[in-house]
Amino acid sequence: MIEITGIQFKEAHLLVTLSTGESLHLPHEGAKIYALAAGKVIDHDEYGRLKEESDRFSCYRRALYYLSLRGRSVFELERYLHGKGFSKSSVAEAVSRLLERGYLDDYAYAMNHIGKKRGRRAVGKSRLLSELFRKGVPADIARRAIAEYGAELVDEDDLYRLAAEKFERLKEKKDGVRKLVFFLRQRGFEGDEIRRVVERLSREDTMPE
Repeated sequence: MIEITGIQFKEAHLLVTLSTGESLHLPHEGAKIYALAAGKVIDHDEYGRLKEESDRFSCYRRALYYLSLRGRSVFELERYLHGKGFSKSSVAEAVSRLLERGYLDDYAYAMNHIGKKRGRRAVGKSRLLSELFRKGVPADIARRAIAEYGAELVDEDDLYRLAAEKFERLKEKKDGVRKLVFFLRQRGFEGDEIRRVVERLSREDTMPE
């Protein structure tokens, strides 16, 4: 049998210490629900219920903390919580609650990621898709976010400035144009976009014949 050796009411939770040396974190209402009191002896079944409740409660609190640092995809949050040792059921429940409350939203996450990237240096659609896939955003959501972000996802002037800056460092090297094309493909730009910017650079006499 296991004895409850102490109960402390913290600001955001209830701290229950056991004779096993364990500490359980429970919501405040847990004291009444489980009729907790210092000195109470609990059997194996009640211990299991308290452990499960503590895992669920702690998992949700940890999820909120992780999301408070910055936005996350569902995949990123699940991976983080599993890495902290929470049970699959506790993780699933926490994710479900966060989705219902709007704290977790892969579409909003994808749109925010695109906006941040778009506000920096020019980047192509395929690069954005690849990044969103790596972050665990489902393919259909990632593609919809990119499609709905706007037709001017790639600004031609931004792309030109990026290409011109890169080519300035490559033009004296062998196969400079080929290396520029490779660089732009790595940045996620599509064939037509690359062709247009290379033609623009050629018209301005910055490239060899």
